[in-house]
Amino acid sequence: MPAHVIARGRGTSRRAIKQAKDSDAAFQDHIRKAAGTQGVGAQGVGASATDEPARLAELKDRGAITPEGFEKAKARAMS
Repeated sequence: MPAHVIARGRGTSRRAIKQAKDSDAAFQDHIRKAAGTQGVGAQGVGASATDEPARLAELKDRGAITPEGFEKAKARAMS
């Protein structure tokens, strides 16, 4: 066991774990916001399939997906 853990006790480990969990939660939140997926499903409750191309276009405009990725995803959504 490292000397700093012995010297400072278990509080240091608990704080490090909490910080890692908080950091991961913030990262996951950032990913959800960048992808436009909040809550239930990518479009939320009651959204229609026609909303998907508009959402994809917004992602493409923001640079979150490439034009090629946009075309592929749009083709999947329309099929």
